[in-house]
Amino acid sequence: MYERLFARQGHSFRTLLTLTVVGLAHVGCSDDGGSTTGGTRTGSGGRTDHDAAATGGAGGGGAATGSGGTTGTTGSGGSATGGATGTGGTTGTGGTTGTGGTTGTGGSTTGSGGGAGKGGTTGTGGSTTGTGGAGTGGSGGSGGSAGKGASAGTGGGTSKDGGTPDVVIPPPSTDGGAGIGGKLGRNHFMIGLGPHESAYPANGQLDIRYTYLVGNADPGSSWTKWNSPDGEFAAIAARTADQRGAVPMFDMYEFAADGDGNFAIVNDATFMQRYWADLQILADKLKAFNKPAIVHIEPDFWGYAQANATGGDPTKFAAKVKIAPTCSDLADDLTGLARCAIRIFRTTSPKAVVGLHASQWAAFDAKGKPDGAAVGRFLAQVAGGQADYVATDPLDRDAGCFEAKPAEFDCGRGDSTGWYWDETNTTSPNFKDYLAWSKAMRDAAGVPMMWWQTPLGVPSSSPGGTANKYRDNRVRYLFSHVREFIEAGGFAACFGAGAKGQTTVSTDGGQFEQALVKYNSSPEFL
Repeated sequence: MYERLFARQGHSFRTLLTLTVVGLAHVGCSDDGGSTTGGTRTGSGGRTDHDAAATGGAGGGGAATGSGGTTGTTGSGGSATGGATGTGGTTGTGGTTGTGGTTGTGGSTTGSGGGAGKGGTTGTGGSTTGTGGAGTGGSGGSGGSAGKGASAGTGGGTSKDGGTPDVVIPPPSTDGGAGIGGKLGRNHFMIGLGPHESAYPANGQLDIRYTYLVGNADPGSSWTKWNSPDGEFAAIAARTADQRGAVPMFDMYEFAADGDGNFAIVNDATFMQRYWADLQILADKLKAFNKPAIVHIEPDFWGYAQANATGGDPTKFAAKVKIAPTCSDLADDLTGLARCAIRIFRTTSPKAVVGLHASQWAAFDAKGKPDGAAVGRFLAQVAGGQADYVATDPLDRDAGCFEAKPAEFDCGRGDSTGWYWDETNTTSPNFKDYLAWSKAMRDAAGVPMMWWQTPLGVPSSSPGGTANKYRDNRVRYLFSHVREFIEAGGFAACFGAGAKGQTTVSTDGGQFEQALVKYNSSPEFL
């Protein structure tokens, strides 16, 4: 047992977690080489979904009460005839007055009341003691042609749209990695690198290029203010990635503005208004980009939220959601928070895929081991089936940094062993065990997964290392076992340093570049 004190450069915070697993990777969303200040922008930009209340058309009032010999009056709601002129004995009732359909609420067009409304029961022309036969009190008044607006209202019921937004939100793909690969224009397991400020390898083709969009308590320091006009940094990053043949990925990392793990910020109305505006700015930039992109919503946050939600229930964790212009119908809790974020991109920039983040330390089973299924179930409940994928990271710094524990790079947590995994999968911790956790999480979440911010360290038999050259073996293992990651439910792996002082493509002696070039020549298909 040991207590883990988390600290993030650029964002002071304290969160104590008591863990029992040696070598457990803290999924920390990193500082991007120092650009960790930023903030949010006060602004509008939200779009309003209208539950357009168009009338479905007045219902046809079937025949008026026909006197058994007089001509029935014309029913409203269609071209219903009140009935032929009947002759009969005593005055026949023309049938009860039929309602052709109450006013249906529905789409944006005034329609008629749905399917033909029955004009009531067929009136009998009286007891027909006279000549002329039984006069009918009127044929059923038709309620008009089908109302356009929602589903056609039946001529007697009420047609209701049910609160659906203007833009129909399509469900995420259900065919695993191949499905999301198709959305991103790739049919193979994808390789990415980040952050945006880091160097590209001299050779080799990347599939994904990720960058952090960092918030700050000071709105003037937010990513939206890094360039002009507001949010232009995201447009620059998207164009730069595209010019290199890669799909741009954006890691929204604003909830750490007052410290990583300070989840109370989601109940700060002033901050959350800026947050929803910032998401809309990004969505607008991606709409203008008009090509596939990846959005990663708040790494780490969902793990903190799960660990602190009452009974692990996301509906018991409050958040300011209804203040978002497009989400007044959603709940002010974690479920509303996730679904609102996803909705903003679905309705504005549908070519973007959107996912949440899974933290290995968010839940443990009765034996004290990381519970992947519990994490996946929580994320599935939060997203409500709307997310496209889930991301996780196997470790946020090189293994050797945790072995050497230099204070300046925040590698002091945990023991000094257990970070460098056994590639033979004979002793724990090892890659087989980690992939078993990943698969359990992915299966429960119900969406394909990405390994993100994977360390770039070079293997070594000697523990530790030096600044910018700490040892790690995740690059070597992943590139030589890609099929194992696909079978665990993955579609991509993105590599990148999670903090300063870690190995990069500029200090790894060409390891990543060589692995990438080799993989490009013979990729693993999804």
